[in-house]
Amino acid sequence: MGHSYQDLIAWQKAMDLAEDTYKATRGFPKDELSGLRSQLRRAVVSVPSNIAEGQGRLTPGEFKQFLVHACGSLLEKPRFCSWVECSMFRRRRQNVSLSYQRK
Repeated sequence: MGHSYQDLIAWQKAMDLAEDTYKATRGFPKDELSGLRSQLRRAVVSVPSNIAEGQGRLTPGEFKQFLVHACGSLLEKPRFCSWVECSMFRRRRQNVSLSYQRK
C-alpha cells in the first residue's frame, strides 16, 4: 500500500481523539462509570488500531474493510457519551435531592 499508516490523516486524528478521550475520562467516578470509561476508551483506541492494521493488509479491499471497522468503533463514542451525560445529570439531581432532605 506504500505509505505508513502514521502518514494517514485519519490515523493522526484518531490518535488525537484517543488521547483526548483518555484525558477526559480520567475524572470519571470509580463506581458505575468505571466500566463505561473502559468501554469508551477501548472504542476510541480501536479506531487508529483498525486503520493501522488495514494499512498493513495486502489489498485495497481488505484496507476498506478495516476502515469500516474503524468507523463502527467511532460510532460507539457518541452513544457512550450520551449515556455518560444522562448518568451524570441523574447523579447531580440525586445529590441535590439528598442535600434538601438533610436541611
